[in-house]
Amino acid sequence: MLALTPFVRRGAVAPYDPFRELENLERRFFGREALPVFSVDICEETDRYVLEADLPGFLKEDIHLDIEGQYLTLRAERKMAKDGEGAEVKYLRSERFYGTFSRTFDLSGVDADALHATYENGVLRVLMPKKKAQSPEKRELTID
Repeated sequence: MLALTPFVRRGAVAPYDPFRELENLERRFFGREALPVFSVDICEETDRYVLEADLPGFLKEDIHLDIEGQYLTLRAERKMAKDGEGAEVKYLRSERFYGTFSRTFDLSGVDADALHATYENGVLRVLMPKKKAQSPEKRELTID
């Protein structure tokens, strides 16, 4: 009975639903109108994880990978175009996003000292070897 949806006649005014308003707000904030971020795929292989991020149009020099503690932060910056004299170009229409974009990833289970990154054809690829499984140390406990 809880899964039934009430019937609303055509043309009838639907009652105010604050939850629907919150869902619409969330859709506007996190949906298609949301701030742009780059797409990332992470896949697991037998001995490593592979992170691939789509960063088309970014120069290699504008992409930064920072490791702090157990976190990897991927940051990319796209700057506005300048004309020959250093002034910003006046656009008639601009649909591309400019500014700094970043994502942070947890590195637990990854050997952070052995990361390797390449950037080719607009795709950043980060190879992250898994930590070696440490077998528990065996020792004998003496009895007092």
